[in-house]
Amino acid sequence: MRNVKKTTAILSIGIFVGFIIGFFKSGFIEAVGQVTANRYFFYKTYRLAALMFLDPLFKWLLITIIASLVFFLVTWLAEKLSPGLSSKNKKILMTILIGAVFATLFIGVGWTVNRYWIHYTKLHPLSLLADVAILVLLAFFFRLTVKMSGKIQWKALFHRLAEKKHIKTAAIVPVVLLLLLDIGVFLYGKIHVNEGPNVVFIVIDALRQDHLGCYGYGRGTSPNIDALAQEGVIFKNAYSSSPWTKPSVASLFTSLYPNKHKAIDGNHILPEGVLTIAEILKNEGCSTFFLDAGNNYIGKKFNFHQGFDFVFNERINAADLTGKFLSLFPKLQERRFFVYLHYMDVHLPYNKNKYNGLFAQKMRKPLFEPGKISHKDIKRLTLANKLSIEDKEYLVSLYDGQIRFVDENIERIISTLKSNNMLKDTLVVVTSDHGEEFWDHDHFEHGHTLYDELIRVPLVLAGDKLKHSSIKTRVSSVDLLPTVLKKLNVKPNKYKLKGAGLLNKSNRKSDKLESSIFTMGTLRGDEKYGLIYGNKKLIINTRNKKGKPKLIGYRKRSKFEFYDMTRDPLEKENMAENDRKNMSRLKNVLDKFLNNESPFKSKRVIIDKKTKERLKTLGYF
Repeated sequence: MRNVKKTTAILSIGIFVGFIIGFFKSGFIEAVGQVTANRYFFYKTYRLAALMFLDPLFKWLLITIIASLVFFLVTWLAEKLSPGLSSKNKKILMTILIGAVFATLFIGVGWTVNRYWIHYTKLHPLSLLADVAILVLLAFFFRLTVKMSGKIQWKALFHRLAEKKHIKTAAIVPVVLLLLLDIGVFLYGKIHVNEGPNVVFIVIDALRQDHLGCYGYGRGTSPNIDALAQEGVIFKNAYSSSPWTKPSVASLFTSLYPNKHKAIDGNHILPEGVLTIAEILKNEGCSTFFLDAGNNYIGKKFNFHQGFDFVFNERINAADLTGKFLSLFPKLQERRFFVYLHYMDVHLPYNKNKYNGLFAQKMRKPLFEPGKISHKDIKRLTLANKLSIEDKEYLVSLYDGQIRFVDENIERIISTLKSNNMLKDTLVVVTSDHGEEFWDHDHFEHGHTLYDELIRVPLVLAGDKLKHSSIKTRVSSVDLLPTVLKKLNVKPNKYKLKGAGLLNKSNRKSDKLESSIFTMGTLRGDEKYGLIYGNKKLIINTRNKKGKPKLIGYRKRSKFEFYDMTRDPLEKENMAENDRKNMSRLKNVLDKFLNNESPFKSKRVIIDKKTKERLKTLGYF
């Protein structure tokens, strides 16, 4: 009986020790940190929180069981071998065991501090300093523990514990509670909270609205997108929140303008506390997939992956990205899904494909070879006035060929949905993050101005039993997320979203402040703020270049630009001096918008060498 009690005591202590080790090593602390940082309880996204805890709780239970068995085995061996060991060897053995525990603590605590508090790379001075501080602190407690362990009579301690009546209860109760919590979280996390359509969200990077047939372009660049527009809803005047990818996509994901989500400059990350479309739809029961053809500014490094079950981010062309989607299709059919596809072919340096020569004549310069075109070279030639009209036409034609290539691959997705009888139950969104300038205002590429060639984007909604309509009212990309939610029968205010649904006519009146178009967040040159209100457009050039790369060919413009979009849609005649009254009215509206504080703080990261090299291929460095 005494041996049974002793064995029970050792197992109980082992379970308790395993429970403590599992608490630190299962990822539970990290999950608590992640759920807190992401504000899941604030947003009441309880299913997301449950899914976040699912793996750590299972690992915690598994570690508890394994650790208790290991503890029992080690104790049994120590008891068998201890009579033959000298006191010195016993002390060495105990030191090794305690050292193993503290080494585990160092790894766990160090990772948690660097991941959730510091937000820097491993070799950053602050990160190294934190690691040293943790090491010194744990070394002190390790030394203290080793000294104390020499004064403890372990064998006598086990005998005393074996006599305790509540030793089994103290060990079993936490494990039972952990098991019940595991089961509860598993069941809650697997509940399909809401029914609704699938969502395929397609973004074609750097696509100008006026280069598609459904927006009046004469070339046959987009027969398949045009067909979608004929079947579904086309927005004739859709605007992006920013003239470059990171702040624009962040707005698509969050329904927040750049001054609210804070992912504006090159080294900004999307704050963890911002709720994204992937997190919302995952909370509503969707499987979530992120397929990006290589724009690392919206990759894991900058926290755009949060909420996605599957993340793919590699530099590939449209055919390969579509192939990736089709390879996942059997998995997509298992349950309701949200897929985000980001095509990069229309973005410099352009890809080699069969449509390179569709609209373009023979390559005029070696610098113009698809896959090798540099925005810096084009801008330097522009600045030196060494680009002929034919050179410019060639680059535009090459751009148009890229659109045709992406359009063909979008048709592959639509055909697959149709052949599987899924298009009627799938909302398809086709849009762009921003446009592209082809010397409309004497410059090239994107990210440097707030003129319409950069912020006016295509927007087509199709599938999901949508009937054809053409909407001319100006709309903002920040309203896309609420629109998707409404199609899924989810009220946007459930997730504290304030954006208007684009398919709700009462929210599309141009005389309302809520329907005004705000834009900001340049990539290069000075920061700019823009507002379109009625038929007027105001641009404020702040001349503040802090945190932004140099713009080749930068031109210092008037602080205020004011345009009548009805009379001057190309934005060539600045009326800032001639219409001060109306300009002042818009400036007050814009000031009110900008002075509305965000609950989030901007966070910056150091861009590592690998990420920087990938971004260089896109012309960002």
